[in-house]
Amino acid sequence: MEVMKKTIDSMFRNCTQQEREAIEDWPTFSEEDVTELNDLFYHYIFYQWETKETMRVWTSCCHRKETVHRISRVQTSEEYDLITTRHNGYLQCPYCKRAVQKKNINKIGKGLNLKAWRKAVVVHNREDGVYLTALHVHKEYNPERRSSFIALPEVSFASAYRFRPGEVMQVIDEYYGLYTVSYEIRKMGKRKEVQEPFHGAGYYGIGLRRIRESWLKYCQYDTYEGIQYSWPQRELNNLVDYLTVYSIYPKQVEMLVKMGMGQIVYRMEEERVKSSRIFDWDAKDIKAAFRVDGQELRAMVKAPGETAIQALETRATCRELGEQKNLVWLLQEQQEELLELHDEKGYRTIKAYCRRVGLPLTKVGRYLMKFTGPRCHGAWLGITAAWDIWKDTIDMADQLGYDIRHETIAMPKELGLKHNEYATAINEARALERKKQKEEFKRKTKEGLEKRKARYEFEDDGLRIIMPMTMEDVQAEGRALQHCVGGYAQRHVEGTTTILFLRKAEDPETPYVTIEIKGTTIRQVHGFKNEWVNGKRMPSPEKTHKAFLDLWLKWVKDGSKRDEDGRPVLPGRKDRKEKIA
Repeated sequence: MEVMKKTIDSMFRNCTQQEREAIEDWPTFSEEDVTELNDLFYHYIFYQWETKETMRVWTSCCHRKETVHRISRVQTSEEYDLITTRHNGYLQCPYCKRAVQKKNINKIGKGLNLKAWRKAVVVHNREDGVYLTALHVHKEYNPERRSSFIALPEVSFASAYRFRPGEVMQVIDEYYGLYTVSYEIRKMGKRKEVQEPFHGAGYYGIGLRRIRESWLKYCQYDTYEGIQYSWPQRELNNLVDYLTVYSIYPKQVEMLVKMGMGQIVYRMEEERVKSSRIFDWDAKDIKAAFRVDGQELRAMVKAPGETAIQALETRATCRELGEQKNLVWLLQEQQEELLELHDEKGYRTIKAYCRRVGLPLTKVGRYLMKFTGPRCHGAWLGITAAWDIWKDTIDMADQLGYDIRHETIAMPKELGLKHNEYATAINEARALERKKQKEEFKRKTKEGLEKRKARYEFEDDGLRIIMPMTMEDVQAEGRALQHCVGGYAQRHVEGTTTILFLRKAEDPETPYVTIEIKGTTIRQVHGFKNEWVNGKRMPSPEKTHKAFLDLWLKWVKDGSKRDEDGRPVLPGRKDRKEKIA
């Protein structure tokens, strides 16, 4: 289990002498750590009957190999439960009292479904810092190797960390034994020098309680994450990032989490966003960090953390607009519209629109203030609604092709009227476009139908092929012949498939047989009720009129040739042209 010791020689390639000494002296795992790593996996008791009276058992939880007897006078109550529980049953281990599942060795096959992998970080505390070792942990049970039933989990090294006040060191396995060392020292920049061990995947913490005994005891990670350090089965996602921020800014992180403002810490650890508009990470005291006086600070402490953050961001935005808003007023009066508008996301959106129109935020803000105010004074918009309508107006003006960087377009005299005018213009343009698209579709559809009509319509030997030109014609055919061709009407008109009517030449208006064709391949040929009449199968029209259909298909494949009068010219039957109607 001394994972770090096994990799030292490879790690020396890219390490300084000081780093080399630190790695050589890296903490190794204790028996307690090994037990907790083993407890990350489901526990089993594997058994096999040696005789009718004795059962051999192996425990994965406490690594014991025992023989249990059926004879009652030498049998404990725990052993009785062990004997009577069946395969896949659940019970308590008679030796360590852990919850386990019983498995018959003869019924688990090769044990492939019992393989398991975990990701974990092991915490160690020493005088020179707090050490974390990240591991890939694997456990496998092989019936052909009984020792695997009681074996410890196998581990492989992922990365390691050392946390000191003002400094974090990471040792990472970049690629098959090639190790690198990186640091976060004194200040945190936009780039993450120290990364989470498993690229955002969750992992388990082993020995988290040791944080309480270290210089990190006031880091507030348990409060921030809502966990107990004694919960080894709780999956974590951000322990390394959080401890990195705390190592660089210990007082600031402790203060923010206690005040319920963990969101500021989250932005820093996850995105390297310092929230500098509302918080100064380099300030020496809390008042200077938030830029508040004593009265405002007391109001912030009493307010919920998220509300306090919104109030600070609102105050910062109002200052940029040339207004001074007292933080106590923002918190006590619960100015929900202001807080909702000027949160971090809303502020970024507003700034982006101001950049689009090429105007400063202060000028746009003063312009919109003309359309806002207390409702009792007759104003028709709140500040949030004014911003939203202005942004919508800018989007519509841009869509209509206006120059939104021209001031008269970006800040019209009557915002509401201009918004409605643009909306009406866009709706009319969309309606016109839909009308054009519909007309274009009809035109293309008609052209396609005419082409297919010239290709497929045919007459010979008393039969005629007719091309329907509308959906209604196809649907009427389906109703008359009582089959499902009506459902093909849309696809026929769009050209996905082609429906044709086979009629008798002397009575072309009366439905007789329906044909579905694609290209030169006939898909279906059906008559009345698909040839099922009174429960009897009638002769197939495809066979009855085979000679006609073969002649027609041959003509189609030959290019659907016609004479000057538009009559079909049959291949090899030029002498009969005059007889064809």
